[in-house]
Amino acid sequence: MKKALLLFAAVFAGFMGFAQGYDVTFRVDMNEYTGSFTTPEVNGDFNSWCGDCAPMDDSDGDGIWELVINIDQDSAEFKFAADNWNIQENLTPASPCTKTTGNFTNRFIVLTGDTVLPTVCWESCVACGAVGPTSDVTFKVDMNDYPGSFTTPEINGTFNGWCGNCTPMTDADNDGVWEVTVNVPTDTIEYKFSFDNWTGQENLTQGLPCTKTTQDASGTFTNRVLVVEGDNVLDAVCWESCDACGTTGTDELSEAAGLTVMPNPTYGEVLITGDFSTSEERTLTVYDLSGREVVSRTVGGAQITERVDLSSFGKGVYLIALRGTAQTFTEKVVVVD
Repeated sequence: MKKALLLFAAVFAGFMGFAQGYDVTFRVDMNEYTGSFTTPEVNGDFNSWCGDCAPMDDSDGDGIWELVINIDQDSAEFKFAADNWNIQENLTPASPCTKTTGNFTNRFIVLTGDTVLPTVCWESCVACGAVGPTSDVTFKVDMNDYPGSFTTPEINGTFNGWCGNCTPMTDADNDGVWEVTVNVPTDTIEYKFSFDNWTGQENLTQGLPCTKTTQDASGTFTNRVLVVEGDNVLDAVCWESCDACGTTGTDELSEAAGLTVMPNPTYGEVLITGDFSTSEERTLTVYDLSGREVVSRTVGGAQITERVDLSSFGKGVYLIALRGTAQTFTEKVVVVD
């Protein structure tokens, strides 16, 4: 009898239009976001990533925006954005609060009842200013192939406030490989190598597997990214590369010689041509500014002619990379309305 009453109550609630899902409270702290925005929003698989259909509220003006959404699912993927996708979080794969499906990395939650999610910082799994576990990481950069002059390389990142020369590196054995051990948060960090208090710095190309590209109102930034899981001694990498000096990996990008993209700017369709000394198979990949892969195909032959239509991905700047076994050519293209 009791089970019958419960079943009747559930059916009645559904008939009357009462919510059958879980009430989930989303909260994001925007106090440390350095760009400009008007209204953050929640986008997820529960609202078809709809843009500005789920705006958040900060009625008390404390910089923490929140919204309650009824979700009729036992798990959900989502991310925070603002102003109808004008900006969006660029989450790093393997972060503890995320799930990566194909080329997309989103926040992920499992639901067993009404839930008030903890307040998180924009693009982070933890609260702004949270003090968590730390790890000792040894960073190494090989300067033997750097053609310019410098005195002391340094490392700058999210863990030291991009402070300039506060974390200098050393080369005690004079082998050209500079290193430093830094205590960093056991979390996802961004960094790059520079020298002589920002006199020079790496110019990293978006799309490299060791990098992350972030766009905000002040510009577009590509830095190295590392998921720190414990104490670690990293392999030495060449300046502006993900690999050791002297290696030829498919992720090592070069200048755009040999690759032509027309028209540029474009309304969407571009013609990509190249004339090479070998007829090996190459991978043609197009990335958006967040580093997301939007097009990928295999091309072959010493001369290539490929048409790519980017109109469905929206206006903006895209990176076209053509990877071979020994060299990769890159070119940027701008899509306009």
